[in-house]
Amino acid sequence: MNIFDARARHNGYIRIGEFRAGEHGEYKPVMENGEVRPFQTAREAREAAQASLIAYMNGKYTSTRQKAEYRWKAETVFRPGKKPIPVEAR
Repeated sequence: MNIFDARARHNGYIRIGEFRAGEHGEYKPVMENGEVRPFQTAREAREAAQASLIAYMNGKYTSTRQKAEYRWKAETVFRPGKKPIPVEAR
C-alpha cells in the first residue's frame, strides 16, 4: 500500500513515533542525532511523527543513507592527508 501515515508505537520500554512515506513500505522512526527519539506519551510521539512526515514531504528530511553519501562525496574531494582535488564549475 502506498499511503502516508504517522503513528505512535510502544516497544515495551519507550514510546516511538514512526512515519511512512508513500514510496516506502516500512515505517521509519523519528530520529534525533542518529538515534531513535523516545517520548513520554503517545500523543507527543504521534505529533513528532507527523512533523517528520511533513518535513520529509517538503524535502527537509535527510536520511542516514543520504548523510553517508554526502560524507563519502566530501571525503573523495577532501582526502585526509593529501592535496584537495581541484573542482571546476561548468
